[in-house]
Amino acid sequence: MDKVARTLAGQLDEIAALKAELDERRSQYRAVLENNPHPTWVYALDSLRFLDVNEVATRAYGWSRDEFLEMTIADIRPPEDVRALLSNVARMRARPGGITGPWRHRYKDGTIVEVVISYLSFPFFGQPARLIIAAESQKAPHLPDLSPRERQVFELVARGHTSHDIAARLALSPKSVETYRARFMTKLGLRTRADIVEYAIAHGALAG
Repeated sequence: MDKVARTLAGQLDEIAALKAELDERRSQYRAVLENNPHPTWVYALDSLRFLDVNEVATRAYGWSRDEFLEMTIADIRPPEDVRALLSNVARMRARPGGITGPWRHRYKDGTIVEVVISYLSFPFFGQPARLIIAAESQKAPHLPDLSPRERQVFELVARGHTSHDIAARLALSPKSVETYRARFMTKLGLRTRADIVEYAIAHGALAG
């Protein structure tokens, strides 16, 4: 009986830890969505329907949140661009994240703008989805104050590579990688890897 109780207690601890991790990830997702200065939304990969959208997108594009949630991502494209959109979504479906564009988007009033898209694939309440950040081409995001090497290390860390992986790719020692990592985190005011990923998505720094 004691062994069973210990097993159950261990399972409950694991469940609690997983719930805490899930809550943290949801909190990180809300922060990226709500605090991003660019139009940001989530769409379902299967139906292409909008699942969530930030206030910046509703102001820029002209549709209300409720209207967005009745639409698909094809509805914000000029009709002649929809075939290319569908082809691109199918081709890049398996990719975890990256940048694509420039693409033409259509506002509710008919205005056409060119945007660069940063995206991250993730499960949204049990269904395959993508987080999208749309930055107008002339306002393409950048990484301020980073040296070329710091930028390389930043982008590789954001994609999930370890210090040893990065060292091998860039012909550096792992210690040098950690030095560059410490430098860019200080310059950008980042503390955790989650911060790095959020910053990379928000500033269009993830390559496909």
